[in-house]
Amino acid sequence: MWSNVARVCRVALTVGFVFAFAVPLGAQTQAPLSDVPSLTSNRPGIGDSEALVPARAFQLEAGAQFQEAPPASDLRSTQTWGQLTLRYGMTRRIEVFGGWDGLSLDRVLFDGASQVVAGGNDLRFGTKLALLTEEAHGLTVTIAPAWSFPVGSEEFTSGSQDPSFRVLWARSLPRDWSISGNFLWVRTSDPIGRYWDNSVTLVVTRSLTENLSVFVEGSNVAGDPARQPDD
Repeated sequence: MWSNVARVCRVALTVGFVFAFAVPLGAQTQAPLSDVPSLTSNRPGIGDSEALVPARAFQLEAGAQFQEAPPASDLRSTQTWGQLTLRYGMTRRIEVFGGWDGLSLDRVLFDGASQVVAGGNDLRFGTKLALLTEEAHGLTVTIAPAWSFPVGSEEFTSGSQDPSFRVLWARSLPRDWSISGNFLWVRTSDPIGRYWDNSVTLVVTRSLTENLSVFVEGSNVAGDPARQPDD
C-alpha cells in the first residue's frame, strides 16, 4: 500500500545541494590542481547534465533533496538523505557511473493522520556517451543508457530491474544564457505491472559570475494513459 502512495504524485518543488570533487589519474605524476577542468554535477535538479567527467578522472557527488507535493495528494513531502553518485571518465567521450538515492522519508496522510515512511532506494549503473559537441555541431548531445537494480526497501523499490535511456542536450545562448534538457524513457513496475514512465525536462540557466549560476527547470511526466489501478 505504501509503495502505491509513494508513487501517487509528482513533486511540485525540489530543492537540492551537491558536493563534488574530481581526482585526475596520471600514469606517473599527478596533474596540477589548476589543470583539473571545471566540475559539472548532475545535481541539483530533475534532469542530468550533458557534460561528461574528464578522461581518467573520478568525480564523487553527494547531497540531499527536499520535496513538497501538491496539497490534494496523500503524499505531503519527501526528504532524501545520502544521495551518492560516483562517475569515472574512461575517455573524452565515454563515462561510466553508479548511484544510490540514499534514504528517503515520506510524510503521508493515512486515515486522517500524518505518518512517516522511511526506507532505502534502489541502485543504478550506466554510461554516458557523447555524440555531438556544440563547437563542432552547434548543439551538445549525449546519450545515457542505465539500469536500476531493486535493492531498496519495500516502500521505495520498484521491485524490478528497470532499464532506462536518456538523451541529454544543451546549447549556449547570448549574454551568458544557456538552455538544456533531457528526454527520458524508463521501463519500470508497480503492483499493476510493467509500464513506461517517461519525461521531458527543460532548463534555462543564467551565469551571474564565473562561479555562480541560477536556473529554472521544468519537467513533464508522461505515463501510460491506458493503465488503470486495481479497485
